[in-house]
Amino acid sequence: MTNTILIQISPNELKDLVKDAVSDYFNDNPSKSGTVDHNLMTIAEAASFLNVSIPTLYAKTSQKRIPFHKKGKRLYFSKNDLIAWVKNLS
Repeated sequence: MTNTILIQISPNELKDLVKDAVSDYFNDNPSKSGTVDHNLMTIAEAASFLNVSIPTLYAKTSQKRIPFHKKGKRLYFSKNDLIAWVKNLS
């Protein structure tokens, strides 16, 4: 059985308590803090975004004709970099 304690706090105090709790959570879990670049795409996502096949995209990365990032064996593409790259093609 748990003990329940009731206290009265103002709306501002409640807001501060929630704000502190959320801040503590994200400080303890940095991967969930929103610092992850949500503009990064996998090769399948980038191929779909560019409307090209995955093998075509692999060919462009092996020839270094398209901007990409490599982490281990995985390739990632920045949406902003791809948009700039497409604009420079014309």
